[in-house]
Amino acid sequence: ITVDDESIERLNEKWPFKRSLYADLVKRIGAGEPNLIAFDFVFSGRGGPVEDFIFAQTIQKWGRVILASFVDRKGRHILSEKGIHAAALASGVVNKVFDRDLHVRNTSLAYQDETGRIVSWPWEVEIAGAYLSLSRDLITLDDQGLHLKEERRGQGQLLVPAFHKRKARINHRFRLGDTNRISFWQALKLEKKELAEQVKGKIVLIGATSQALHDFYQTPLGLMPGVVINMNFLLNILTGDFLRP
Repeated sequence: ITVDDESIERLNEKWPFKRSLYADLVKRIGAGEPNLIAFDFVFSGRGGPVEDFIFAQTIQKWGRVILASFVDRKGRHILSEKGIHAAALASGVVNKVFDRDLHVRNTSLAYQDETGRIVSWPWEVEIAGAYLSLSRDLITLDDQGLHLKEERRGQGQLLVPAFHKRKARINHRFRLGDTNRISFWQALKLEKKELAEQVKGKIVLIGATSQALHDFYQTPLGLMPGVVINMNFLLNILTGDFLRP
């Protein structure tokens, strides 16, 4: 579900949107029985006591919502507002890793604070873990990549192989135009039955594709919204379709 230029125009809302709109979106999508809802947004700071309460209550009631977080340049882990974060199933980091030519080809497999402590797995790993019913406590990291820990046997199945220095290489397979997508404004207006037919049983990702929101990055397939880069890596994890040296 895309926050695109048309949604910003049709909803006549200033960015960032009020959080009650996201609550309405979760209610409508949730009624269609998706597997997961994942926001590529960090709802940091207060959006107003009533707005935050409504959004948090809606997330908690539906139960399977994953939020984004990020690690700033000082190594601080920035999460959504406390009540909203607590209501979510999980949060994962969406930081981008830039090569020297400012293209995004790689992603970190774990994010650390200024002391070196791992504070979060990537957003895509959290989504895949929830979809596959894996406990994040069973995920471990070494130079070979992310593993699923096996009781009494140390490292088990390799979940994500490392390409270089504990980073994975993103296997970019599709662009925005290749994805099944619904504009944010359409998701709020569609008939419930029609929306349910499009989301039932699926992982529903929600992110910005409007050029005005500046969440675009250069990739081997050209300029791409951050949420589509993330979707490519998520698909790599779910299908085991990784690039290796």
